[in-house]
Amino acid sequence: MNHKKDVIVLTGAGQLGMAIVRTLAEAGFDVVLFKVDISSKESVTELIDAAQKEGEIGMFINAAGVSPSQASIEQILKVDLYGTSILLEEFEKVIKVGGTGVVISGQSGYRMPALSTEEDKQLAKTPTEELLQLEMLKPENIKDNLYAYQIANRCNGKMVMAEAVKWGERGARVNAISPGIIITPLALALDEINGPRREFYKNKFTKSPAGRPGIADEVANVAELLLSNARAFISGSDFLIDGGATASYYYGPLQPKQTKPEMSIFAKLHYGYVIVFCCCPIIGINIGLVVNDQNPQYGIIASVGFGMIGFLLLLFGKSGIVVITAGGFGYLADFLEFKSILKTGIVSLTVSGILGLYAIYKSNNLIKI
Repeated sequence: MNHKKDVIVLTGAGQLGMAIVRTLAEAGFDVVLFKVDISSKESVTELIDAAQKEGEIGMFINAAGVSPSQASIEQILKVDLYGTSILLEEFEKVIKVGGTGVVISGQSGYRMPALSTEEDKQLAKTPTEELLQLEMLKPENIKDNLYAYQIANRCNGKMVMAEAVKWGERGARVNAISPGIIITPLALALDEINGPRREFYKNKFTKSPAGRPGIADEVANVAELLLSNARAFISGSDFLIDGGATASYYYGPLQPKQTKPEMSIFAKLHYGYVIVFCCCPIIGINIGLVVNDQNPQYGIIASVGFGMIGFLLLLFGKSGIVVITAGGFGYLADFLEFKSILKTGIVSLTVSGILGLYAIYKSNNLIKI
């Protein structure tokens, strides 16, 4: 009887990938080396053809990828994102019934700002050859290498969820693993741990619940669990393995310091970041009334002029100051025939005070004159 051999296909023969295969293959496997460019569909199909000559593909593990420390935005998108999409799409066509797959992604996808439901759906379901045409994935819309790496990781998790539906139609499963910082020869070679950013990593380790980086075998243990038939109910999931660093990032000492965003003038006006500055309107009103007795047009000019002083202070305020001005009330008071400076001053102060108290109520800020 001719039995087909079980084949495990591993892309990315670094320490993480080899640790996973070593965990699975304790009984002994023949090893066949094959050079592949995962960002090339032709190269991936050649790999699949070579693997099928050896037997049935029962397990697929993708541990290939580049980091933001070693690659450009374009390279990260082409390898980590587009390449992963090719692999998931092509291996779905050939994985045997009962087969399993694991994609090694990364924790960075959990750190980026939330995307909309529609954006997540686009990352999950856009066909491979259209993926890099998405507006959000165009290099000019990605601010730096780190964000490219984050969105690639985010996309991998979403693609695995969508592909799990297709793999399930073949009676197969696929999941993702998102490791945190894992000590590997590559990390050491790139000086990511002991290089210029060592203080960043030291802080991250000490303030995460585990208090240390991970090792490859710890990722391999989770992969073994996911690839085992004893865990056949797990599919379409992304497992975060980072020693609790992401938890600390959101709810612990690794939380980034919140900086107050600069508000537009309109927002300042609406929410009332205020110092009540009554001098301009009161002076404007009083001078307007006094001068108005002799020369009406000069009275209006004086009144509006002092209102404009307050407005300019608003425009050029450097520390969230909105100046309440009521220069125009001078003209209003004159129109209502409040010929008494005292009466007009009371009206002006009352109006300014009401506006100021409303602004203080909205902002909960202290007044500092």
